[in-house]
Amino acid sequence: MIGALPLVRGLDRDDLPKYVGLGDCALFEAWFAKEIENKYKDAGSEVRRRYEKDVAPLIGKREPSRIAESDIVAVIDAVAGRGAKRMAGLLLADLRQMFKFAVRRKIATYNPTDELDKGDWSGESVERKRNLAEKEILLLRKQLPDAKLIPETECAIWILLGTLCRIGELSQSRWDQVIGDELMLSVELTKTKEPHTVVLSPFVRKQLKRLKSLNPQSEWLFPAKHNGGAVDRKSITKQITHRQRGKLVKGRSPAVTSLRLPPRVRIVVAPIESMNPGAMMRGRGGPIRKGIQGTCGGATAAAGERDAGRTGTRVGRWGGDAGAVAERSAGRAQG
Repeated sequence: MIGALPLVRGLDRDDLPKYVGLGDCALFEAWFAKEIENKYKDAGSEVRRRYEKDVAPLIGKREPSRIAESDIVAVIDAVAGRGAKRMAGLLLADLRQMFKFAVRRKIATYNPTDELDKGDWSGESVERKRNLAEKEILLLRKQLPDAKLIPETECAIWILLGTLCRIGELSQSRWDQVIGDELMLSVELTKTKEPHTVVLSPFVRKQLKRLKSLNPQSEWLFPAKHNGGAVDRKSITKQITHRQRGKLVKGRSPAVTSLRLPPRVRIVVAPIESMNPGAMMRGRGGPIRKGIQGTCGGATAAAGERDAGRTGTRVGRWGGDAGAVAERSAGRAQG
């Protein structure tokens, strides 16, 4: 929070006009409370961070009705000027929504972002290429022992690859959600706010069996060590990214390059990016129904659920799991 801003949470529409004569920060707080805070799982923390870092220092004390297009351009130019072009596009989108809110409620007379296009700052969001080739999955399997990850995180990597689950869905799941060969994801866990059923392949079930043996008394697939709840959503991601950063950090594992997959340096990067290989492989096996685009890495992976005959189902098939590639390879080598 910047300065001593007026208390705006829970404002009624009739209360908003009294903020007209106050600064842009008051407009932000009113907009944030009404349209942002309850919309995002992170309670809008990224939206607030962008505003407080780049907008408030420049125009935070200005009345909304006195902010011109040139003021917005100055804000976006400053962000793009430090090389954060995608961030510039996101910030412009935030400001466009905020001033639409202001105009509807007569807090501002016009929207100074109307004639601005994020393309002017090359701020379009470009999807990264992040799918793993089959040989890279096999290399990952060889590198894991040297990465010195805890066994739970090794299991997480293969379950993520084998199911297309998001890291938040998997890390916050309980064992009572695993029913037979299915993982039931409730609306509280899914990004789409729809329940989903993940059908588990034999390979994934083997990983789950190993995972259960590590913490047999816990109700959580990935229990926290100290508080009795689930592990933090970022914990698994941090363990993986640390082993690709190439920079030693005091008090953490020295294996800072152990999960780099040449020639592309940051392949696995974060578990949420590990789902692409499974999506790509499954896409080759039959039609993919749109609906869960973010899970499979967006349009590149054709995004979605396999059409399994019932809504809200994502299917894992033996032979279609990215993780199972390594399992099959191991079987051939032993044979």
